[in-house]
Amino acid sequence: MGFTGDIWPVHPKQDEILGRRCYRSVAELPAAPDASFVGVNRQLTIEIIRDLSAPGGWRRHLLRIGVP
Repeated sequence: MGFTGDIWPVHPKQDEILGRRCYRSVAELPAAPDASFVGVNRQLTIEIIRDLSAPGGWRRHLLRIGVP
């Protein structure tokens, strides 16, 4: 697709995903992301969106497809 920006995976237990360093939480990211993809169960969605909405003006996009 030609995207040349930074990608910062967040995972509480993984150190690396597909060769990219993982951050333990949204709070650990080096900067506010321009956009985010949140792929978690519904119990965690509110918590993660709350973290993305923290002071700093983070933009967020919620896409929910076929997730009960």
